[in-house]
Amino acid sequence: MDEEVFQSFEISGFGVEQIAEYAKKWFKQESLSESEYEQITKAFIEESSVVPDLRTNPLLLSLMCIIYRGQSFIPRNRPEVYERCATMLFDKWDSSRHIHVKLQAGHVVDPVLKHVAYWMLTSTNVKDGVTESELVKEVSSYLYGKAFEDEEVSRRAAVEFVDFCRGRAWVFSDAGSTASGELLFKFTHRTFMEYFAAYQLTRACESPESLARVLLPRVAKGEWDVVAQLAIQIENKNSDNGGDRALKTMLDERRRRSRQGRASVLGFVARCLSFLNARPSVVRQLTNDSLNLILASDKDEGSNALQLLGTLLSETSEARNVIADEVSSFVTSQAFGPTDLRAEVNLWTVVFILPFSISFYGNNNPVTRREHLEYWTDQKLKIIRANEGRLLAACRHDLTLAANCVEASLISLHDYMFETKFGDLNPLEKVLTSKQTKLFRVTYSPIAFMVFSHAIQGGDSPNKKRWSRISKDLASALDSYDEWPVVRASCLESSYGPYLDFDDPTPQPSDIDEWFCTAVISCILAEVDKLRKQDRFEGRISTRAEELGVIAKLISARQRPKDLGELEFPDGLSRKRAERLRRWARGETNFVSA
Repeated sequence: MDEEVFQSFEISGFGVEQIAEYAKKWFKQESLSESEYEQITKAFIEESSVVPDLRTNPLLLSLMCIIYRGQSFIPRNRPEVYERCATMLFDKWDSSRHIHVKLQAGHVVDPVLKHVAYWMLTSTNVKDGVTESELVKEVSSYLYGKAFEDEEVSRRAAVEFVDFCRGRAWVFSDAGSTASGELLFKFTHRTFMEYFAAYQLTRACESPESLARVLLPRVAKGEWDVVAQLAIQIENKNSDNGGDRALKTMLDERRRRSRQGRASVLGFVARCLSFLNARPSVVRQLTNDSLNLILASDKDEGSNALQLLGTLLSETSEARNVIADEVSSFVTSQAFGPTDLRAEVNLWTVVFILPFSISFYGNNNPVTRREHLEYWTDQKLKIIRANEGRLLAACRHDLTLAANCVEASLISLHDYMFETKFGDLNPLEKVLTSKQTKLFRVTYSPIAFMVFSHAIQGGDSPNKKRWSRISKDLASALDSYDEWPVVRASCLESSYGPYLDFDDPTPQPSDIDEWFCTAVISCILAEVDKLRKQDRFEGRISTRAEELGVIAKLISARQRPKDLGELEFPDGLSRKRAERLRRWARGETNFVSA
């Protein structure tokens, strides 16, 4: 169908709520007690999440319900789910409706489908489907010599087979037509095509090692991800240690590939850990190779490196203790000399970003993601404690690393502000400057912005105590000055809005040190707005004037002195702090310079 002439629409699958509703109605028909019904429905919805793409289709969802009714579980192995659904469709569906079709090629339906699937997967000209004549020709070619000795018999059997599949919407579906009007067909469900193709691929390869060598070029290009995973699972089932042997071959590959290609291979091996209990030696080699590749990445490969790390850490629960031990051993074993400080800083950047990589690129399941996040936060702290001396020496040479050490309570905010030197930044600029890692190009929020965010949002987050302590340290540092060093506006990012999310703030902070820090940071940002002739901050403050109280009045008075009036500062605010804020509101002093 010519897309320039006709609009084409595709009916979307079930969403999560519709899947749950369908499952509830399906199991409601069974003879179950109310408690059994609720239990089996809940369990089915949870277990079927292993194949989310299949269960969005109503027909396949019904098949999975039938499978679950019969055996009370959904296989974790995706090929097994596909195999059972396919068996039910081809062997039982027609017979359950008392439809009996005798095919000449009935004894080879399964291998023919697998061959056709692999042919369609690897052919470059079948993206939009294949014509009926092409399909008949390919099937006939396969049958001739394998199933029949006569070429004409093979052709007739192929025509009959294609007609049989065309009459079953779960096999082939109409994909439009050619310019000459000949119908086009393709697999109705790509997942089944990928499963059949993967199975055919394992049949064509004589060993797990040869399978890995066939897959490697595709995997390195980011192609065939599902097919390759299915093939590894099938090979693992059919060969002794097939999965381990295939993954080991991929890891041992000596061909020189780009770092991006190698990262794709390592990421694929990591994803395979979600379904394969690989040998510890394979897991350790994967971890070591991944860390070496990540540390060798340049500035333009940051997202690939971060994605690889997040995938490695979040795809398996079974092997994560081995991964954690290898990460710890890797960090401890690295011996960078004093002339290679950048490598040492990059190493610690990896350690600090361990849990955050899961937030960026980890497993999509919110339950397991949270569990992995907690686990790797603990592992990060263990590695830090075991190598604290090295870390403290390294952080003196990198602003980002030093700021992370402040957040981890390894160095005080006072030492960070007054005892370290990073370029020509003054102490206040250090806490207001965005921190970007050299390795991953990930930008961390400035310390001052994190103080602001936690103070203005309130609540009892796990980090609340830590940021309350840092707020007190910042307030103490501000008090130590007779006159604050002026902050250069160029030290602040041009867009700092994302760090200051207070769409639903609590009333102004009750802790006096948090309140003072919040007020000072607000004044600085409002002044930057004025210098840059923008309204990124003051406008947001004005919409929350009621909750932010005197802080909002301070900002307003700076722009419109006649609105100053009598500012009623919170009880407990020292006279020195109050006077500094009044002088700023009256325009007698500036906190920021151009």
